[in-house]
Amino acid sequence: MKRTMTTFLILGALTGLMWVQFRLLIIGTKLEKQKFDQKIERVLFQFRQTLETPAPPVDTLIRIIRAGIYDETPVSDSAQVVTMQFLEKWLDGHFREAGISARFTFAVKDPYSDRPVFQSPGFADGREAPAPYEVALSDYVMGGCHCEQVFSLRISNLFGVLLGELNYLTVPSGLCVAAILAGVFFLFRNLKKEERLNAVKNDFINNLTHELKTPVFSISVALKLLREKTADRPELHPVLDLMTKEKDRLGDQIEKVLELASLESGRYRLERKNADPHALLCEVADRIRPVIQSRSGRLSLDLHDSACNLSLDATHFKNVVQNLLDNAVKYTPGAPDILVKTRVESGFWVVSVRDNGPGIAAKYHRAVFEKFFRVPTGNRHDVKGFGLGLHYVEQVVKAHGGFVRLESVPGGGSVFRVAFPLKA
Repeated sequence: MKRTMTTFLILGALTGLMWVQFRLLIIGTKLEKQKFDQKIERVLFQFRQTLETPAPPVDTLIRIIRAGIYDETPVSDSAQVVTMQFLEKWLDGHFREAGISARFTFAVKDPYSDRPVFQSPGFADGREAPAPYEVALSDYVMGGCHCEQVFSLRISNLFGVLLGELNYLTVPSGLCVAAILAGVFFLFRNLKKEERLNAVKNDFINNLTHELKTPVFSISVALKLLREKTADRPELHPVLDLMTKEKDRLGDQIEKVLELASLESGRYRLERKNADPHALLCEVADRIRPVIQSRSGRLSLDLHDSACNLSLDATHFKNVVQNLLDNAVKYTPGAPDILVKTRVESGFWVVSVRDNGPGIAAKYHRAVFEKFFRVPTGNRHDVKGFGLGLHYVEQVVKAHGGFVRLESVPGGGSVFRVAFPLKA
């Protein structure tokens, strides 16, 4: 479910980014179109002024235009070719001056009949292109007939020109989108790879722990038989007690690894029932109190007065409390002084475990909940363990919809606050 939500969030963010980039491209295109229109208008205005300035090519063009209007004697083909070359050269030169790089065709035509009087090759083929730019010719050119002839200029590659002007926007945007797409591709590929590796790891852990359970069970049976056969030899009882204790410790570690793998795989389903958390907490406290007293320590309970029932997996809940108390005992070098408090805060039932241990530096507060992490203590670890306890605590509490917080400073002990929702 979490992976699916992450996937949708990534795809949604990418879609949103693409939409923003598209909108920026549209806005940029409109702005460049306005700037381009202004440049073309200036060129056409200059062209109109040029036609009012006497010069041989201009005079020939005027005669061509008037011949088309008044049915006068047509201008020779060679003169028309020279005039066409003049116009192409003039427009090309003024385009370069204006910073315009575009392919164009042109014509002089009647705006009412749309009939060209004079046109460049390809003008009639560009009817699918964007609307042409036009400027009305002066009365001087038209010989005072008020015919309103227009000079029409068509840009055949207008969209390409505008995109070219947007290189400062399109190139970085394209590279950015390509990089994001590549990142998303590699992310999903790595997630798939991680899922496969995680499945292999969980299968390995399940097989290994089940294989380890068999010899542990065999050791339990053997120890039971030894106790029966050595009942009259009290000098062997301490050795058998130590073996039993270590066997139980090994069995607990195997169960913890198996349960943690099940929780992480998502296959495990909590067996939640309404239960009194105080009763479960007191049961764990009574079990560990002799261990604390054997070290001249003290375990105090400050339980919230009002009774409440929570939807809990009782086994996992007791394991969470057991882990917190075990850590409080193990990591306190002297006599443990442990206080367990419960409160109801903002819709959560909160249990806190405070100890008088060495404390934990702030930079490790997040890391202590990671699997296999142990706070660095140089080249020696006086307390043995796998670094799974707090990771297990966090996984179980999250599965219940709660959270875990740590408050600690070096030399000031630690307080672990575990919150379970009042309403599941």
